[in-house]
Amino acid sequence: MKNLWYYQKLLNRLLVYWRTEMAKAKIKVKTDGCEYPLLKKNSFRPPEIPARLAWSASSLKLFRKCKRKWYWRYIMRLKPKWSDSNLLIGTATHEALGVWYKNPKASPKQFMRKLKKEYTKLEEAIQVSADYFDQDELDKSTTAIKTFQGMVRGYVDIYQNDFKNWVIIPKDVEAEFSVNLGDFDFKGFVDLTPTNRKTKKSFIVEHKTARSIGDSYIDRLPLDTQVRGYIFGARKGLGLKPTEVIYDVIRKCSLRRKADETQDDFNERIALDYASRPDFYFFREPLKFSKDSIDAFEHDLHMTHNEYEFVVDNDDYLNPTSWVCSDHICNEFFKTCPYLSLCLKGLDKGTEKLYNQSEIKDDLVEEE
Repeated sequence: MKNLWYYQKLLNRLLVYWRTEMAKAKIKVKTDGCEYPLLKKNSFRPPEIPARLAWSASSLKLFRKCKRKWYWRYIMRLKPKWSDSNLLIGTATHEALGVWYKNPKASPKQFMRKLKKEYTKLEEAIQVSADYFDQDELDKSTTAIKTFQGMVRGYVDIYQNDFKNWVIIPKDVEAEFSVNLGDFDFKGFVDLTPTNRKTKKSFIVEHKTARSIGDSYIDRLPLDTQVRGYIFGARKGLGLKPTEVIYDVIRKCSLRRKADETQDDFNERIALDYASRPDFYFFREPLKFSKDSIDAFEHDLHMTHNEYEFVVDNDDYLNPTSWVCSDHICNEFFKTCPYLSLCLKGLDKGTEKLYNQSEIKDDLVEEE
C-alpha cells in the first residue's frame, strides 16, 4: 500500500511537470499574440508552479483573500521592489525579539548593542523603499525607524521576568516546522515555544505589532489563520503538545523626536513611556485551542488546496485571469495593493520595473 502511494505521488509530480512545461511553451506563443491580455512582452521568466506546494500561513491567507494577487506573488514569483513600512517594522521587531530570547543572560544594555545589526538592516530596507514612497509614507517610515529601538527596549524592560517564568532554549526561538499532508505540505516558523516552569507544559508565543488594540481585534483571534496555523504546526510538525497561544501584542509608539533630542535620549524617553504605561502599550491574550479546532484548521487547509487544484486543472491555469480577482482588497486598509498595476495594465516592459522575480521553489514560506 505504501509503494502504491509513492508511485501515485511520483506520477502526480510528473503530470504537473509535464503540464507546466506544455503551458510554458504555449504561453511563449500566446504572449506574442497578446492572447493573455495581462501577460504581455516582458523580460521575466514565464509563470510556473512547483511540483508540490508547501503552504504557509501567509500564502494561505493571501490565497483566500485574492487568488489573482496570489498568482502574481507565487506563480509569477513577483515581489515589489518596495516594502510597506508596517511590514518592515513588524519583521524587524520579530528579529529583534528573536535575538533577545536567544540571549537570556544579556542585560538590556548588552541587548541594545546586539540590536544595532537589526536597526541597520531596517534603515537599509527603508532606504531601498524610499524611492517608491510618497511624502506621507516616507515621513511615517522615518518616524518608525526612530521609535523602533525605544519600542523594543521598552519590551525587554517589561518582560525580563519571562526568563524566570519560562524555560527557553535557542531551538525554541523561530522554530521551523513542516507537516506532510499527502498532496502538499504546510510549513512555517513559530516565534517562540517555551515551557512553563511550574506546569512543565509547552505553549506558543506569537509576537505582533499594532497601532491599536480594540475589542474586535481580540475577538477574532481564535479564527486567525496564523495563530491556528502555528499551533497546528507545533503539534503536527514539532512534536509538541501546546493547547495555548499567548498573543503578544506591542502597540506602536506615537511619540515624536524633539528637535534638540539625541537618538539615545529619544530611545530612553520612549522606553520610559513604555515602562510607565505598560497597560497601554503591551497586551498578552491567552488563547485556548481544542483538538476539534485544530482538526478544523486541517480541514480548512485541505479545502483551500482543493480550490487551488481546481484552478490548476484548468488548461489555462497559467493565465492570470484564470485566478479570481477580489476587488475589495485593491485598497484594503486605505492602502493600494502593490499588484494593482498588473491587474489593470498587465505585466509588460513598463510595469516590470516595479518588481523583482524570485526563483521557483516548492516552499511558499516567507516572512510572516
